[in-house]
Amino acid sequence: MEIQQEVQKKILVKLMHNPKMHYNELWAKEGESNKFNYHLQRLIDEKLVAKKNEGYKLTTKGKRVVTHLDGTTGNKNHKPVVCSFIVGYNSKTKKILINIRKKEPFYGYAGIPGGKIDFGNSPIKTAEKEFLEETGLKGKMKLKVVSNYNTYNDGELMHHLIAFTYICKDPIGELIKEDREGKNEWIEIKKIDKYSRYPDLDLMINNSLTKDNQIHFLNVHRWQEDEKFVDMKILDDF
Repeated sequence: MEIQQEVQKKILVKLMHNPKMHYNELWAKEGESNKFNYHLQRLIDEKLVAKKNEGYKLTTKGKRVVTHLDGTTGNKNHKPVVCSFIVGYNSKTKKILINIRKKEPFYGYAGIPGGKIDFGNSPIKTAEKEFLEETGLKGKMKLKVVSNYNTYNDGELMHHLIAFTYICKDPIGELIKEDREGKNEWIEIKKIDKYSRYPDLDLMINNSLTKDNQIHFLNVHRWQEDEKFVDMKILDDF
């Protein structure tokens, strides 16, 4: 939820740092009382703030909203996108399942199926849900890689992603070959060079196919120029 009014931001910031405040503490004679009353009431109507025992406090909804606000300015913070991805692997044919994106960002690039983790959901449940919805397939998920991605386009940070990558060996079901978001294909690993793909895709697949039980942690910076990948660096710190 985007908080537009500065008065409302100030109220939320104060209540972020104080479990309960009286009216005069909240107002502090900053600005006209009528204007302050109006914005305080708006927050109450939106169920972000509740009045209790002559004081005011954040509701559960309000606490959820302020977790996305800067603790000084009340402005909304940019947060990384958190996703689950799945490497589908057929052990008989030695093929992997790739997804060619048909939406931005990264339109036309080959990657692996996956999607954003919704509020309250777990990474593995998201992996199961997204894999079934996007590919029509299902199977046992095993976590193999946790990654932090920063992607720059023309020198500007464009995309920040945290990803949980699972392997799903020998999934069952009828493959959805294409939908509005992408195209799915089983391919031999050695033929992946024929595709325009994320620069880290080969590494992600290799780490997912290791036979050990280790979870790999990667901190990846990727660079684009004119929306085309030109470089990648794996950082030591995570």
